[in-house]
Amino acid sequence: MSCSAIENSNFFGTKSVFANYECTGSLAFLAFTILNIVTAFFSNYVFSLRQQQRRMLLKVPRYFGANESERWRTEFYKFLYLTTGSQVVYIVQVVLIVNTGLWQLVIMIVASTFTDYLLYEFQFIRSDKYDTITDRDDIR
Repeated sequence: MSCSAIENSNFFGTKSVFANYECTGSLAFLAFTILNIVTAFFSNYVFSLRQQQRRMLLKVPRYFGANESERWRTEFYKFLYLTTGSQVVYIVQVVLIVNTGLWQLVIMIVASTFTDYLLYEFQFIRSDKYDTITDRDDIR
């Protein structure tokens, strides 16, 4: 086995690549950093809402007798919209991950962790409407 350095590699540099564009300079790096932070926030936010909606959908009865529940259908469409939004943001995030260098990956890790902190600390994501942990006697 042998290894050699890749010529013109951007991995340790500050060049920013997204889709078919390569940008250089500190202003471009800052713009990609902001895009990275915003994408991390929306990714975590929409994914959390989607998971919460999925849990809620499983608690709503689908049928009353032979008829489908209107509430279930409404909650189902909310879940589908959140799934679509989550996947769109995820695609943008994957394109950033695949085409970026080390520094943007580090920024993405910090931004994802910090946005999770913000989402829950400042209650952008509220407790589920069903089965909250404080109602359970076996967990304290």
